[in-house]
Amino acid sequence: MSIAPPCDPCSTNGGGGGGDSYFGPPAYSYSSTDLWLRITKTNSTDFSLDVFNTVPGTFHGIGAKSSMDTDPFNTWTLVSVFEAPSTNYQLLGNASALKRFYNAVNLDTYTGPSVSIVSPTSGTTVSGDMPLQIQVKDILPLQTIKVYVGAVQVAVLRAGDNGMVIVPTHWFPNGEHEIWVEVVNQGVPVDTDGDFVGDDVSAFNAWESVTLTFANEVYMENYSPLYSSSSSLSLWYHVTAPQDYTFEVFRTNGMLLYSASGSYPSGQTS
Repeated sequence: MSIAPPCDPCSTNGGGGGGDSYFGPPAYSYSSTDLWLRITKTNSTDFSLDVFNTVPGTFHGIGAKSSMDTDPFNTWTLVSVFEAPSTNYQLLGNASALKRFYNAVNLDTYTGPSVSIVSPTSGTTVSGDMPLQIQVKDILPLQTIKVYVGAVQVAVLRAGDNGMVIVPTHWFPNGEHEIWVEVVNQGVPVDTDGDFVGDDVSAFNAWESVTLTFANEVYMENYSPLYSSSSSLSLWYHVTAPQDYTFEVFRTNGMLLYSASGSYPSGQTS
C-alpha cells in the first residue's frame, strides 16, 4: 500500500485567491512507489487535485479528513475512487469546508489498517492500571479497537480516547503476558453478484502485540470485565507481600458494594 502525504501543505482552505500550488513532503509508504498529491486553487472556492505516480489500470482512492488529530478514530474517509488511466490523474473539487486534508491510496495493493503499540514496549515490567498507547493508520473509517490480555478481552478503545486505554494488570497472575490489539475498519462495498453494485461490506482487520511482565503485590485470579450475581460474589486473590490491604467492589455506576481491610493472606473475599 502506498499512501500520499497527509500533510498541512496538502490541505485546502475555504476562500482565498487562485493559482497557488501546494506540495507535500515524502509520504510514509508500504511499496516502492510513493503517491504524491498537488492541490491547485482554481478560484476562491474550487481546486484541482493531481495524484502522481499512480499505477495505470489499478484502482486508487482519495481520502479526506478535517483535522490531523492523532486520535486513532480520526482516520481518512474515502471521498473518491478511480481507475488510473496513466501515471498521473486529476480530480476537481470544491472547497466547501474551512479546511480539509487529502490523502491517496492504491486500493489494489491495500491490505488493511496499520496498528502499532507505542508504549509500553515488549519486555517491559508493569503493574497496576497500565496505560497502553495505540496508534492506527488507515484510509477507511474504523469500526472497533479491542485490547486483549492473552485471549481475554479487557478493553474497547473509543473515539476521543486519543489512543490511550487502561489495562488492569492486577487482575491477572504475575509473569509474562501477551497484550493484543485488534483493529477492524468499516470496509468497502463488494460486488458479490456481478451487477457492478456493492452488495456486501468487506471489512479489514489488523493485529499487533507486545509481551509484558506483570508484577503486582496483589492480583486477582478470576478476572472478568463484568461480574453478575443475584446473591454473593467471590473474588479470588493472591498476595505476594503480606501487609494491610483494602478490597472494594463497585457497581458499574460507581456505587460501592463491599469493602474490607486488613492483613490478608492469599484466598477469597466475598
